[in-house]
Amino acid sequence: GLLTGYRVRRVVRVEDSEMWGRYISRRKKVKQLRSNQAACVFADAVQTNELANKYPNTFEPLASDLNEVYLWHGTSVRVALSIAQEDFRLDTAGRNVGTMYGRGIYLAENSTKADEYAKDDPGGFYDGVFAMLLCRVCLGKFFYTTERNEDAIKSYESGEFDSTCGDRAKSVGTFREFVVYDSDQLYPEYVILYQRCHKGDETAAPTEDAIEVKPDQIAALPFQLQLPVYWGNAHLNPEIVDFHGKYETTAGAKAVLQRLVEASCPRSSLKVVDAAWRIENAGKWCNYNRAKSWLRDKLEAGKINRFRPVDALDGSHRGSGTRLANWVPGEPITTSNVDDELNEALLWHVTTAEVAEGQAHELHRVAEVLGTGFYFVNGLKGTEAYVLLCRVLCGDVFQNRILEDNEAVDKAEACGSNAVLVAGSPTTVVVWDPDQIYPEFVVKLTNKSVKKTRHEQQQPQQQQPASQQQQQQQQQQQLQPPLQQQQSKTSQHSCTSATSSKSRTMLVQIPPGARPGAAIQAATPDGYKVQAVIPAGMQPGQQLRVAY
Repeated sequence: GLLTGYRVRRVVRVEDSEMWGRYISRRKKVKQLRSNQAACVFADAVQTNELANKYPNTFEPLASDLNEVYLWHGTSVRVALSIAQEDFRLDTAGRNVGTMYGRGIYLAENSTKADEYAKDDPGGFYDGVFAMLLCRVCLGKFFYTTERNEDAIKSYESGEFDSTCGDRAKSVGTFREFVVYDSDQLYPEYVILYQRCHKGDETAAPTEDAIEVKPDQIAALPFQLQLPVYWGNAHLNPEIVDFHGKYETTAGAKAVLQRLVEASCPRSSLKVVDAAWRIENAGKWCNYNRAKSWLRDKLEAGKINRFRPVDALDGSHRGSGTRLANWVPGEPITTSNVDDELNEALLWHVTTAEVAEGQAHELHRVAEVLGTGFYFVNGLKGTEAYVLLCRVLCGDVFQNRILEDNEAVDKAEACGSNAVLVAGSPTTVVVWDPDQIYPEFVVKLTNKSVKKTRHEQQQPQQQQPASQQQQQQQQQQQLQPPLQQQQSKTSQHSCTSATSSKSRTMLVQIPPGARPGAAIQAATPDGYKVQAVIPAGMQPGQQLRVAY
């Protein structure tokens, strides 16, 4: 049927400090080159600017004197995720759509124009799902033309111009196109996954009188990627590309694991995350997703929407699992992609140094108190040296009342259950199908003590001269991506408050309207209230690390 609109399924914010640093350096160079020249101004304002200005908590202010704008780039989901990981590649520019203004990166102010270049994955995981990148672009001094001109790139190569504006709207009544010839001249800030809506579809596009959906609400719409978005291989197809690697986690992911360990350990036996690695294994992940599909078929066969919830795995109990769901959205490890309907949970598996440092993705069944299977817990004793944080599909749970019952697994299998659970501190879970497990993080723990103080006031930093302090704030803001809200592929720069003697920390998002000097209050993971003062240079939407 006739295309009537688009339905956004997922929005991913890209924060990569290296890529952002290159963009800032290039923008600074453009400013230096054009400092003594008359400003180059668009006769008609770029249409995306109005929306960017409408939501200052989502979009950082633009450098209008350098013609910095937000523009769309249509592509496929896998290419969009690859660009988010590795940046644009000029050597492939124009390969599929031509080069009307020379080989460069083509962008549009209209999403309908960008959609012309977007592709789905027919018959694959992203069948019917398309992608656009919303990029922050520094156009600088642009070469303006209303005609096709493949030599437009020469105006950039000569140093006279920084980009091209091909105004096909004026000449043939279609759209304006914008081209940059340096990948450092734009930053892919958002990946938008969407579906096309056609007349007669069951899920039609929103009508004009529909309630407006704000950007932060769109970002929360459920759509799971084939691979976790924070994986380095997120853009690959695990059904086709066989990859396996163990990667050291970023500082941000390690900090989240530390808080999770603290939430899982007794207060008297706290452990410190000494090192952590993420496992990315294509074959294991595909098997895990096939188990998900099998469990979902089991639900449909029983004509039910979800397996019976298990109280011992919810957020009111000490341990892992949904305790993460109450933490700041956008952190490198969350439960946003955990399927509650299948009783999927994040659980600990205690292991040895040999397994952790070797084939950690290959767990082995053991014969213990509940029978033969793979054993997991949602809490730690504080004596462990190595643990794995695993995704576990519990499905239809057989709840056993006692921990010592070596026939429990056999009884659960006999009645068609998928896991055995014994509630307690900690809760124990046993599964016997290896495909119901994905060991995602290897965590090495040490016995270093974690100081537990809650009511101390944050210690102020030694006051610097105003000029020096202002200079450092400006440098910091230039080096970090705007509105730090999500995890980058290489590093995450956390906005920190004043130095504190407290050793437990959490991230608190600064609410709209709050300004430097104001006090904000937040609840800690264990239910206490903490208060922090917003330091100079921080804005609503950014995350403040608070000690407690």
